[in-house]
Amino acid sequence: MQIAPNLRIFGECFLGRYVIGVSSQGITSIEFNNSIEAVEGILTEKGEIGNKQKVTQEKENWIRMANLWLMNPRLTPKFPIHLAGTPFQLKVWKALIDIPFGTTISYSDFARSVGISNGARAVANACAQNKLAIVVPCHRVTRKDGSLGGYKWGLELKQRLIEWEKQQSKS
Repeated sequence: MQIAPNLRIFGECFLGRYVIGVSSQGITSIEFNNSIEAVEGILTEKGEIGNKQKVTQEKENWIRMANLWLMNPRLTPKFPIHLAGTPFQLKVWKALIDIPFGTTISYSDFARSVGISNGARAVANACAQNKLAIVVPCHRVTRKDGSLGGYKWGLELKQRLIEWEKQQSKS
């Protein structure tokens, strides 16, 4: 199931440029891309450039909270998130939120931890469909050999996030 966000806002933080999607139920997506053209491409592809949506006070508060959180994603998000996907994807995404800050786990170990034997590939596919970068921390899942595997927003960002979290968890 796809969510059609009512509103998309883009901004920039220490990790790069991002787009925040918002529905009437909460933040639907935080997607990274360091190219203005690519960010505009995300909006154009979804038909949202020039889309004049009503910004309620509630949505404005969620966007403000998400923008502030992106400046220090070590803190627990204080804004509502609106996940939509298959039952399997929702199970994986909700379990990803419980991976401790500053740690990583292999796809296969993560799959086993949520009761999916031989499910590394299925977990990786669910991670690839995640639209809430950092909030649903799929960047914390790596290959069994310690290599990064994939990341929807690029391996460079995944590596930076893992290193940043490890450094932050020591301080």
